[in-house]
Amino acid sequence: LRPVSQSAPMRMISVKSPWMSCRSVGDTYSAPVIGSNMRLIMDEQTVISLAESGQIVTQYAKPDGNISAKLPYNPFGSSYAVESICSPDGRILASAAKIERCISGCYANVPGSRNSHIFESGVKYFS
Repeated sequence: LRPVSQSAPMRMISVKSPWMSCRSVGDTYSAPVIGSNMRLIMDEQTVISLAESGQIVTQYAKPDGNISAKLPYNPFGSSYAVESICSPDGRILASAAKIERCISGCYANVPGSRNSHIFESGVKYFS
């Protein structure tokens, strides 16, 4: 494992999680990824099962939105480029990205959208 500190593009695969309800499948955005132990390792059957139940929320992608399992787009080397997953009911979201660090005024020199709408979606769901 190697330390990583970069912005990573990702693509919405599922909006089953209420935390992502303000997004649409296929949307892309970038978020900071920081750390060295964020690799999600799964076998093919697990990935298929999660995908069929809508629990794979985002996957790492190239800036054009195409999914990529290769460096530098999949910075931790996660299986099948999976960046985030959710619980079967969608209320628990596990993400490698530091979505909370995407605030106004930060990353102004990084191209692409950095708004995951996670907080807006959460407020909408819990209100």
